Amino acid sequence: MPTAGIAQAGWNSLEIAKLLVQVTPPLTVAFIGYWLNHRLKSLEAAQWSQQKIIERRIEAYDRLTPDLNRLYCFFAYVGTWKEITPPQAIALKRSLDQVAYIQAPLFDASFLKKYNEFMDGCFATYQGWGRTRSYERAAQLAF
Repeated sequence: MPTAGIAQAGWNSLEIAKLLVQVTPPLTVAFIGYWLNHRLKSLEAAQWSQQKIIERRIEAYDRLTPDLNRLYCFFAYVGTWKEITPPQAIALKRSLDQVAYIQAPLFDASFLKKYNEFMDGCFATYQGWGRTRSYERAAQLAF
């Protein structure tokens, strides 16, 4: 009988309980250590991705702001507004639109809304295919 051999070797229920008590704390510590390490790595990955998003936002901001300021100066008649012609203002708007719409997912929804409000205040958009009415609007405002 196998149970008689275990009992003769000294493996009774008390010895098994002592073994379990000795093994449980190191296993618990190992499990908690593994769980904490996994959690810290996921937090680190989330922080890294947020940092990359912030870096991309700063790059987009750096690309948009100088040209937005030039458009603002053109339409507000301040600063270097005389150096920009209406066709240049339209080209600037098209360039800004490309960057703004590509980078829009990096920002919250209010960014694109406010950007479009600014552009609608400066240009008469959506006037039909092949019609550059925004040029006429820019020309009216510039002269």
